[in-house]
Amino acid sequence: MAMTKRTEQPEGNEPVNFESRSTGWFRSQSSSRPGTFRTVNLERLKLHSVTEVPAYAKALYDELRRIKRLRVAYYQDLRSGYSSVLGLRRNLIRLGIVALLATAISAAAQITGTKKFWFIDDVVTWGLGSALLAYALMTALSFYESATANSSAYFRSNAIIVAFRDLWEQYEFDQVGILAEWAAGADPVATKTELLATARALIAAMDTLSRTELDDWRGEVQTSLAQLAAIGKEGLASVKIELRAEYDQRLAKLEEAAKRAYVTLTINGDFVGEAELTIDGKQTIHTAQRQIALPEMTPGPHGIKASAKDKQGQLRSGAKWIDCKAGISEEELEVA
Repeated sequence: MAMTKRTEQPEGNEPVNFESRSTGWFRSQSSSRPGTFRTVNLERLKLHSVTEVPAYAKALYDELRRIKRLRVAYYQDLRSGYSSVLGLRRNLIRLGIVALLATAISAAAQITGTKKFWFIDDVVTWGLGSALLAYALMTALSFYESATANSSAYFRSNAIIVAFRDLWEQYEFDQVGILAEWAAGADPVATKTELLATARALIAAMDTLSRTELDDWRGEVQTSLAQLAAIGKEGLASVKIELRAEYDQRLAKLEEAAKRAYVTLTINGDFVGEAELTIDGKQTIHTAQRQIALPEMTPGPHGIKASAKDKQGQLRSGAKWIDCKAGISEEELEVA
């Protein structure tokens, strides 16, 4: 996820570019860039040549503060990048409200029998469709959050920033206590040794926090990738099944349409002479026979109409729909 770059002024007014996690772990960076690879530069401090305890303590303090600020800045940048989860939560709430209201409107329209309201032609369909869309969006956003685990990363970044703060406060109190003992007459060499041990303990604790957070992040990424792979396989199998069913259904319709229906029609009624048959309002047949083999037809519904004159010369007629099946079948039509 791309993070917004920011600039902050650390020690020495040296500008800092805040990088995303995708680059912060692996790219070679200058010592001013935030990251978890920053270590104490003892060679630059040249502590072995510092004889005065206050100068020794200040050199260690300044270097550790630089390291702490760079590491905290790194996690602050991650937190800023993951803060979109707060907006995502608000959007899910809004969509849930929309879905509930749309469902309620649809139910009310069904109860009251309301069909049209304002610009909506079909209130029930509109309500159910809106609810379906809202729930679909909620599902998609929830899937995104589950796959990216942004909420977990956001709160994890907050937790590690607070942990760094607590460690730094403890270090400051420890250093004040050590310097107080030195001012009361403690051995300078022992004091410097204790100051160095306190600094080493702080760095070790910060390293442990970063290492633990990295392990958690790696585990989440691997779990997410495994879940996405499983969902992808399941979805692909489901789509294949749906496509196969759709293909088979269309093929069956094509095969059915390619078949022919052969219908023998019997005309009943009191009439004389020829009868006029009309098939689907288009094809006309004249016949004097009471039983006739109709021309071959496609399977499906067809409209048949017959008309003829009786003995008094009055026109009689009859009509019906017949559902033609593939193969041979028989139908009757009454002329009355």
